[in-house]
Amino acid sequence: MYLNFKSNIIAIVFFSFFFLLPFHAFLVNSINFLFFTNQTRAPFWINGWKEIVLSLFFLVVFCIAIKHYKTIIQKIDIIDISILIFSIGMFLLGYFQTDSWFQLFLGVKYDLFFLWIFLAFRHVVPLFFLESQKIISLAIFVSGFFIIIFGWLQFFLPDTFLVSFGYFADPSVDTTLKPSSYCQLLENTSWCRSQSFFAGPIRLGAFLVMYIGILLLYFSSLSQKIKYSLLLLAGVVLVFTFSRAAWISEIVFLSALALQKYSISLKNTVFLVFIFLIGAISAVFFSDSLRHIILRVGSSSERWQGMMESIRISLENPWGLGLGQSGPASLYLEESRHLLSENWYLQIFTEGGMVFGLLFISISFFVWHALYRNNRMLSFLLLSLMIMACFTHVWEESSVAYSVWAMVGASLAHYVYRFNKNIS
Repeated sequence: MYLNFKSNIIAIVFFSFFFLLPFHAFLVNSINFLFFTNQTRAPFWINGWKEIVLSLFFLVVFCIAIKHYKTIIQKIDIIDISILIFSIGMFLLGYFQTDSWFQLFLGVKYDLFFLWIFLAFRHVVPLFFLESQKIISLAIFVSGFFIIIFGWLQFFLPDTFLVSFGYFADPSVDTTLKPSSYCQLLENTSWCRSQSFFAGPIRLGAFLVMYIGILLLYFSSLSQKIKYSLLLLAGVVLVFTFSRAAWISEIVFLSALALQKYSISLKNTVFLVFIFLIGAISAVFFSDSLRHIILRVGSSSERWQGMMESIRISLENPWGLGLGQSGPASLYLEESRHLLSENWYLQIFTEGGMVFGLLFISISFFVWHALYRNNRMLSFLLLSLMIMACFTHVWEESSVAYSVWAMVGASLAHYVYRFNKNIS
């Protein structure tokens, strides 16, 4: 009875945390609007609620790991060792090169937290709770339903509706000094891109890629009518985020699933991809609207400049600039030092140099390869998001990074522990 009660409490805590993650921007902006001001960013103890909760979680996990170190150390492999080396090395680089403890913390939050969650759910959580994958997937399924419904409502609500809940009143404002903007305009238009409760359409796009993946992977028992209705609703909202990176990611995931299900040969796969590319290029060529939506010269130019600048800095600083000096964390520096690589891997190369940049790519490959052998369907979802990371700072979005890497860790824990209930 005691064990069931304890397990239920843990389940409620996990469900609540992962359920609330997609509503972060809405909750923070609303609380800031009601009790503070909607002209400046919310105080850290509100805006950083996720990091506060996770810090306590890591403390508990560390204590449990110390208690069961003999069991855990027997299961450590190259993935865990690589992550530990990467974490220690990146932290030391940040410690000696970053002139602010807050900036160092931001670097840890963005670059390391999701990897630590992976380790926690792989090695420690299975020691006291066995159903984490089910709880996380259920939390995302439920929260995603509300995210999608509100995404549809935005087609009919006034564009400025979110301003009433503390979102910033000017569109396309992207700054750490103000609340999230109520709308990001499609380039050279007055059309608000879908963002639902999120702080921007790219974040929503990444979440929907994850949501569709989890719906297909973990909820196969749903009736076909309900499942396909949800897929259609989510797919339409995803299209209207106009996030090209999310589109590519979704195409990769669905293609991988189709190849797996229908056992299409490599030759036929190449042929189908070729036909798809020819069709897409033709549609863009003959349609001015599609050409504008797909090409978006201004946005593409900014991304290209960010990537080229990151490559230049990485070559000039082969040992890296230190944690918090690139990517989302750099937005908290003075404006002249903002550096958005528009590519998660280049961000790591810029901060950690050649050594830790290559180590991170190795970690990504090791994790994906182990997952492919153990849970092929989930590996396709991880792969699609890893590809999205080539065009965005996708692991910046906590609802995606924390959820996916927790499920990946829990999935590999099946392989490591076989859910041995005799572990004490």
